Amino acid sequence: MQASAWANKLAKGFNTSDVAVEFGLLYGEIAEAFEAWRHRRTESLTTELADAAIYLLSLAQMTGVDLQGAITSKLAVNAGREYRRDPASGSLVKVKQLRCPLCDSTDHSWRSVIDEGEGPFYCDHDWHDAEGSTDGGDVR
Repeated sequence: MQASAWANKLAKGFNTSDVAVEFGLLYGEIAEAFEAWRHRRTESLTTELADAAIYLLSLAQMTGVDLQGAITSKLAVNAGREYRRDPASGSLVKVKQLRCPLCDSTDHSWRSVIDEGEGPFYCDHDWHDAEGSTDGGDVR
């Protein structure tokens, strides 16, 4: 599909070099798709989503990205991730199987609040703050 979208751009004389313009056009198509969805115009939504995909494919070509390969790789990464519901916020958060730097255990899952390896840390059995102290609470 990426090659077909690119061939059409070349044949029509559309933008093939200004990446910033292409991002702007993609943004416009996404906005049009949202409006079509919001007003329940299914046929327009279908067309606008297709337009957005075409601009995305073109951006990939312009920047040297094999979008199909990138999507396939990303789906494989996502399939291997585990998520749990954060009891405090109700949102889903990524779970990492790592050694807890504060209690040194590997028999549980933990994640940092910012999910970048910085504290405070959730453990299945305790809450740890950045200094390593616990309040004894169970976050499960």
